[in-house]
Amino acid sequence: VTLEVKGSETQEKTFSRAILAVQPQHALTILGESATEEEASLLGQFEHTVDTVVIHQDPTRAPPQADQWKLFNVQLPNQDAPNPQPSETLPITIVKPCTRDRETTLFALYDYAHADDPTLEGERFTFDHLRVTPKTQRLRRELPKLQGAASVYFCGSWARGLTLHEDAIVTGFQVANQILGGLQS
Repeated sequence: VTLEVKGSETQEKTFSRAILAVQPQHALTILGESATEEEASLLGQFEHTVDTVVIHQDPTRAPPQADQWKLFNVQLPNQDAPNPQPSETLPITIVKPCTRDRETTLFALYDYAHADDPTLEGERFTFDHLRVTPKTQRLRRELPKLQGAASVYFCGSWARGLTLHEDAIVTGFQVANQILGGLQS
């Protein structure tokens, strides 16, 4: 696997294997024209969303009583309310003390349909999330066919489970074990 690093000087480095611990759409960008037909076909089918989280200090966006604030607060619709449309979201608020003074309360608002609300002051961060659907599960079952086929391995939270941080760690270990196991034979 040859890695071309472009900067003030273009450098090429050759490796026996490459591990891409990035979302599938980013893996395809990194591979560019070097992506195999199989890699392009499979990785290109994973769906993702581009989401924004707002870090703020506005307690009015959290449950009304502070004693109800938990690490993770999710607003759900009333039982008799219609299901939200796919383009709508319900807010998720994470409440944590500031790591600097351990006293200032910080909120992380994951309310994707309303993250552009100009009345909410705070820092906005945008990132990609894999959309977990039955199709995602079917595509994941095909992933082992790609692992190492072109000396490239794929891992990350998107490759298993509910896309949690723990899933990223497990898939990293799986790839490492697959590579190391191959070295022993």
